[in-house]
Parts: sequence; structure tokens; C-alpha cells
Amino acid sequence: MDRKETLAVDIGGPILDAKGGSTPEQYGDALPTPGGFAGLRRLKDERFGDRIHLISQCNETIQAVKTRWMARYRFLDVTGMAIHRIHFVREPVGKAEVCRLYGVTHFVEDRPLIMSHVLDDVPNLYLFRPDPVELAKYPAVAARARIVDDWEALLALLLPSVSG
Repeated sequence: MDRKETLAVDIGGPILDAKGGSTPEQYGDALPTPGGFAGLRRLKDERFGDRIHLISQCNETIQAVKTRWMARYRFLDVTGMAIHRIHFVREPVGKAEVCRLYGVTHFVEDRPLIMSHVLDDVPNLYLFRPDPVELAKYPAVAARARIVDDWEALLALLLPSVSG
């Protein structure tokens, strides 16, 4: 069965740069990851259209902080993303469930643990600045995923017309 190309992107890390923090204060004070907003806009305009989903695994408190953060930075306006394509899940396996539900073909995530849950469901995996210590614990992820250090590298893979 052919699937239309569909992209899912984690919020914390690829979009919201909390520098490894996970407290409400760290998320609330975080800056946008350099290139993330413009990169998402390009991916929407040049390849995936409305087939982009953002998925965040967090509790209700962090969800509220991330939602306020997106409003403060006018995330929806700048990226052209639709609010109904933003999904919050409570457990890591929830991201895999969202990927299956929407037929995700490309997934961008910073956590190898999370990515380990989608190995059987998503053919194209991109680890965004993963922690090398965590990555070493997931050799199957390390073998399958392409590692990218920034949005420029990710766009070079997802938009082949981008020159290096």
C-alpha cells in the first residue's frame, strides 16, 4: 500500500530548544531552535503540505507551558501549521500511536528512546542532535536513523534541492 508522505516532528528539541531541560521553567524560558520555524514552513510549502504533525510527549503542566510558548512566538502564524495537527501524548508509545494513525513516513525526534517505539512503523527516521550516551543504549535506532545536527542538515535530506 502506498502512503502519501507524511512528516511528524517532535516539539521539544527540534522546535523548542530547552537545552536538555525538562522543567516548566526551562521549557517556558526556552528559545526556538535555530532554523526550526523557517524549516517547518519550507517543509510544508515545498514537500509535505498539510501532512505535517507535531507530537510532544509530556504531562499536562508541560503541555500548557508549551502551548503558551507557541502562542508567545506566534508559532502557528509563522510556520503555517494548523492547531489540529499538534498532538500531546502522555507516554513515549503515544508517539508511535500517532504515527500509525496518520501514516507517518518521516519522523524527526531528538530522543532515541522515543524513536525506538516507531522503528517498525516509520520508514524514514531522523535523530535531531541526540544525546550520544542515550543513543548508545539503542543500537537499532542508531543503525536506522539518520543523525542531523541542525535544521540545515535536516532540510538538506528532506529537500534535496537544498545545497549544502
